[in-house]
Amino acid sequence: MPDWDDYLAATRRLGVAAPISAEAAAAHQERIVALSDRALTQRDELIERAARLRLPAPDFAAAGPGELPDLLEPVPVPDRLARADRRLADATAAGAEVDRLAASPPLLPAWRPRPRAAVVYAACSLAGLIGQLVLISVASRRGVLGQISVYGWTCCGFPLLAFLAGVLLVGLLCRPRVGGAVQRTPRLGALICIASLPVYVLVATLAGKLF
Repeated sequence: MPDWDDYLAATRRLGVAAPISAEAAAAHQERIVALSDRALTQRDELIERAARLRLPAPDFAAAGPGELPDLLEPVPVPDRLARADRRLADATAAGAEVDRLAASPPLLPAWRPRPRAAVVYAACSLAGLIGQLVLISVASRRGVLGQISVYGWTCCGFPLLAFLAGVLLVGLLCRPRVGGAVQRTPRLGALICIASLPVYVLVATLAGKLF
């Protein structure tokens, strides 16, 4: 059987019987209380975040202890407390990242609202340009529309449709995943669609000559 010296050496390796002063013990106790309060705060934040993200409530009873140091490893108490502090800091950073992603839209989440909306309006304007080419091709081959109607759709119809489609798509694609309002920037969209009018007219003129 192990003698008393072996037992004392083992307990010192565990950090239980390591001689520390009363001031150090009080400091350790104060730090443990602070860490416990932070852990309880993070627990409440996880419950609130799960409810806000419409996720199942976290099951803390089923959560494992995670990566624990070997109990026979001679780790001093301050190092153990520092390790716990780092774990809590990592959990706080992970929670902040989850909140950031939840507040970001699915389309180009790293972009600012105005450039992101500008991309949507520009894409809708390009789609309107393609629709214009299809209309001119069909009208010229089948004689469905006259030249006045084609130019009317070119100058008013397709830019207006591009603007309305852009407003709708910005509301769908640029809205934050959870809550929050979306910046539709209708003035920017109207400016982009109006600025594309010369391109529409130029394409209509060239297409009229080709078809």
